[in-house]
Amino acid sequence: MAECRAMCKLVEQGKARRALLRFLLLMNGESDERAAPRTPEKIDQQMKNGTLYMQHEFSEFFFAPEEAFSLPALNGKKICCLIGDSKRDSLFARSAKLLAERLDCPVRYVPGGHNAPYDLPLEFACVLLGLLELEGE
Repeated sequence: MAECRAMCKLVEQGKARRALLRFLLLMNGESDERAAPRTPEKIDQQMKNGTLYMQHEFSEFFFAPEEAFSLPALNGKKICCLIGDSKRDSLFARSAKLLAERLDCPVRYVPGGHNAPYDLPLEFACVLLGLLELEGE
């Protein structure tokens, strides 16, 4: 968590892009090798999106109060947290496991990494359909 706090401090200092780069290094932010390569334009857009994420969502997610995890909209609904199979030990995975624990729901693995729906859309859709069928039983 010290690393997360350091990134929040960078954002507070107006250094959101630097915080994002630190975040990506921590995440081992490489795409899954099975994914199509990203164009320079796509990379630029993702950096802009990531900078906005750091500025507006990062600290709220990592330092959310406990009551944020008892979402009334989820009461009575079957949910699960998804983790990309190539990023099982990343901060994303640890965060998803923590969220699943707090929401008392299962963790399921999908092909790819953090961007599985984007990187491997067909594989992700097939696994998701299978999970929906399995969880519906």
